[in-house]
Amino acid sequence: MTRVTVVGQGPAALFAASLIREAGHECIIVSESEGSLPLWSGTFDFHAPVGDVSNPWSLLDNQPISLSGQEWKSLWESLARFEREAGIPVPDLLPSRGLFTITCTGREKPVFMVPAWQYAQEAAQPVWFVGFDGLADSMAAFQCGAYQKHTGVEANYCEIPKPSKWTPTWGAVRWAAYVDSDGGLDWLKRALQKVSPDIPPGWPVLVPQVIGRKFPERNLRALQMATGHPVFEYPLPPPSLGGMRIRDRWVWNLKQSGVQFLAGRVTLAEPSGQISLEDGREWRSDHIIVASGGILGGGLEISVDGKVHDTLRKEVLGSITVRQDLQMQEWGRLADDGTPRITTCGAQCRGWNPNRDSNGGALILATVFQGLNREGLVAVGPPGAVSERSVSHVE
Repeated sequence: MTRVTVVGQGPAALFAASLIREAGHECIIVSESEGSLPLWSGTFDFHAPVGDVSNPWSLLDNQPISLSGQEWKSLWESLARFEREAGIPVPDLLPSRGLFTITCTGREKPVFMVPAWQYAQEAAQPVWFVGFDGLADSMAAFQCGAYQKHTGVEANYCEIPKPSKWTPTWGAVRWAAYVDSDGGLDWLKRALQKVSPDIPPGWPVLVPQVIGRKFPERNLRALQMATGHPVFEYPLPPPSLGGMRIRDRWVWNLKQSGVQFLAGRVTLAEPSGQISLEDGREWRSDHIIVASGGILGGGLEISVDGKVHDTLRKEVLGSITVRQDLQMQEWGRLADDGTPRITTCGAQCRGWNPNRDSNGGALILATVFQGLNREGLVAVGPPGAVSERSVSHVE
């Protein structure tokens, strides 16, 4: 059995490990930290330049990595399947168009794959924001005003008082643990029932993304029954409970499938397959995949002079300077000959601009597939897949 070591524990690493394990290979994940998922709500975007979510499937020619329509479809289906297997509530069918969610600042943000607990719609609609007194990042009045200003759609808000058990030390994680408890859920149900008569019929109720870490689906169903309104979460600044839930469930499912997780800092990764950790542990793999998990994840560090270093290869990848974007050199080069080889995925490479094009999720899927495919570890898509890059819709 081929042994593959994945360095990192962000979304790119977990997606790579899922594909590797599904292909029948042995997989080891090693990471010094918990990965980048707690830094974001867990939504994946596809491609929405200038906020156009009408049909990302018709824009495949604009993606920097050339994949066929069938390959893109298979990648998104794989991601959805892995998340559902882990108990993450994502739709059974891929959407034919993108969606909008609402950020912590009340702005619309293009997304494509969204867990059911987070609010997302095809177009702006009237919503009711709920703020929690005592939750620092819950700013319902500001969000409501920003949402109305930028969408031109009616909205309103309320703020519910803090529970009696609250203390000033409570952050988002502590709030979620409280709402997971029977007493916390009862407090929130009673508080929302008091304001529900003021909410216009049919308006979705948007609450901060702290509605439990373990039982958000149960808690949201209870709130919907208590208010008679659809209830969803809106994301907060990090740490993000949405990302934490996804990481918790995805990691657990990978462990159940036989993936081994090791905590430690990688100090050496050689083309020979030798891997060394700071604490002295060593082993050999047939392939090493460095999953950086985004622009500044995994093995990337920023020094005081603004240079971005790949700590595994001890290379300078680029630099960050005032009022300039991060300029990354292409990396993840294959070894000249022989295996094992070191390759990378998940890193922002030349031509990608997720902030401009809303395609960061697609970047993760495409770079993981490209890296694993060229190593001969996985192949996505059925035999005879179509070669056309752009498709008008998903059937």
